[in-house]
Amino acid sequence: MVNKSLKSRDRSQVCEDFVCASQTWLSKIKRLSILKGVFGETNQCELVGFISYALAFPDNFLALVDTYDVMKSGVPNFCAVALALNDLGYKARGIRLNSGDLAYLSCCL
Repeated sequence: MVNKSLKSRDRSQVCEDFVCASQTWLSKIKRLSILKGVFGETNQCELVGFISYALAFPDNFLALVDTYDVMKSGVPNFCAVALALNDLGYKARGIRLNSGDLAYLSCCL
C-alpha cells in the first residue's frame, strides 16, 4: 500500500491524499482563463514522479522537467505539486530544465 498522506510543515494537520490535492491544483491551473490554451494535456507519469518526490522530500522539492513539452506539461505539473505543498506550509525549491531550447524556454518561464 502506498502512503499518499503528508503532514504539514508545522505538523498541525495531515493531508490524507496529497495525490488528490495535487490533481485538484492541476485542474484549477488548467481552468484559469488567463492561461487558456497555454497548458495542454499534461504527462501523468511526470506528475506522479513529481508527487512521489514531493512526498519523500517535501522540504527540498526541486523538479527536473525533462519532458516532451516543458510549457504544456512540465510547468503545470510542477506548479500543481508546488501549490499543494504550499497549502501545507512547504516551499518548492525550484525547477530545472533539462531539455529543449533552453534560451527560448528561459524567456517563456
